[in-house]
Amino acid sequence: MGKIRDDMDQRLIDAIDKHGWQGMSVASRADEPDDGPAFCYSIGFETSLGLPNVIIFGLRTNVMHGMLWQVFDALKAGRTLEDRSVWPEPLEGYKCELRAVHRTNLVSDYFGYGLWYHERYLERTDPYSAFQLFWPGVGEKLLPWEEGCHEDVIAAQPRLDLPHKDLH
Repeated sequence: MGKIRDDMDQRLIDAIDKHGWQGMSVASRADEPDDGPAFCYSIGFETSLGLPNVIIFGLRTNVMHGMLWQVFDALKAGRTLEDRSVWPEPLEGYKCELRAVHRTNLVSDYFGYGLWYHERYLERTDPYSAFQLFWPGVGEKLLPWEEGCHEDVIAAQPRLDLPHKDLH
């Protein structure tokens, strides 16, 4: 195992050892209009489940963290991660969809601590991978790529499943 740099690293390792994963939340900053929406991603799915991690954008941190718990529990019970698979579990009454994150978006801006854990702490040489969980709008229940989806829902969820140059 790689070198632990500080107390934060140790807390991350301890949480993964205890719970099987750790959620990393990144808040948007009101003073930075181009900062993008808040997001939360898992760290440790590759260790505890042998599966890629998952990232969610644009909801309250506690909601995104709860959704990641739902995903973790479903995966632990035998559910698989498949590109474009529909997931009703994370938000009861709404169909969410998992999409594989394009390799050009597997960057520290989105997965900083996850990349450190994978490459530096676990010392893995295989490529880091992740899935993005998309959620629908409350009223129309449409996903960001579906016609008629509300602009706020689209803006809250950058399309990491698309090559970086195509992000909107």
